Amino acid sequence: MKQRLNWDDLKFVLAVARAGSVNAAAQALQVNHATILRRVASFEDAHNIIIFGRETKGYTVTADAVPIIEAIRAVESSIDAMERVIAGKGENLEGSIHVTSTDSLCRTILPPIIRKFHQLHPDLKIELSVTNARLNLAKLDAEVTIRPAKALPSDLVGVKSVEMSFGVYGTPGYIAQNPSTDLGAHCWMGVTDLLGRSPVGTWQSQLPKNAIAFRADSFVTLADMAETGIGLAMIPTCLANHSETLIPAPQFPEKLGTNVWVAAHKDLYDVPRISVLTRYFDQAIRQSPLA
Repeated sequence: MKQRLNWDDLKFVLAVARAGSVNAAAQALQVNHATILRRVASFEDAHNIIIFGRETKGYTVTADAVPIIEAIRAVESSIDAMERVIAGKGENLEGSIHVTSTDSLCRTILPPIIRKFHQLHPDLKIELSVTNARLNLAKLDAEVTIRPAKALPSDLVGVKSVEMSFGVYGTPGYIAQNPSTDLGAHCWMGVTDLLGRSPVGTWQSQLPKNAIAFRADSFVTLADMAETGIGLAMIPTCLANHSETLIPAPQFPEKLGTNVWVAAHKDLYDVPRISVLTRYFDQAIRQSPLA
C-alpha cells in the first residue's frame, strides 16, 4: 500500500533542508535532536529515497531530492495561505491582533497609541511582539508590523506613516570632555549584524573598528549605554528625546532618516479588525514626534 504523506513529516524534512543541520532544525522547531533524526529517517525509509547527504559540515540536499524539497516548500506556502484565510474570516471587531514592532517604537510612541486604541475598541486585544528581528507575516508570526524600513517586501501591504530620524547623542559630560570631530577619537556604541542593514548599520561602517567599544541588537540598549557617559551612539531621535541625560553631539550634527511603515500581509490587510487597527495606528503615528 502506498505510504500517505504527512505534513508533520514534511515539516521536519524542510527544517533540516533550510537549516543545513539537525541541531539548527531542532532549535527552529523546538524539539530534540533525536526527534529530527527519527522523523527524517522515517520519511526516507517510507518513500525509499535519500533526501540528505550527511557531511562533516552538515546536511545537504541530494540532487535527486531537490524537486521534492521545492514541492514541500509549495505545500508549506499553501498551508500558510490557508491559515491566513482562516485568520481573516472573522468580520466582527473583536478578538486578538498580533502586532510586531521595534523596541525603540515600543519604548516611545506606541504605549499611548495602544492605550487610546483600546479605549475605542475594547473588544480588540493587541498581542505585542517587541523585537528588532523581522517576523514572518506570511507564517502568521504576526498580523501587523510597525517598523522602520526603506521599503516593504512584496507580500506586505501598508502605508508610510512618518520618517524616523537618527542622530549622534551622548551625555553633556562626555561631549564636553571629548570635543574632537575625529570619529576615531571617540568611544562608540554600535549595532550588531541584526541591525546591520539599518541606516545606522550603514553609517557606522565608516567608524574605525577599534573605536566601537560596545555593540547591541537594540537601540534602547545603545541609548542606555550612552547614558552611562562611556561614549557616543547614533540612535533614534525619539529615544534621545525620552532621555533626561542625552544631548545631541554638536561635533557630529548629521541626521539619518528612514520610513516607518504600518503594514499587514496582503491576504489580511482588508480584514475589518486589521484595517481598523492599521488605519488608526497610521493616523496616530503621523502625529508622533519621530523626526
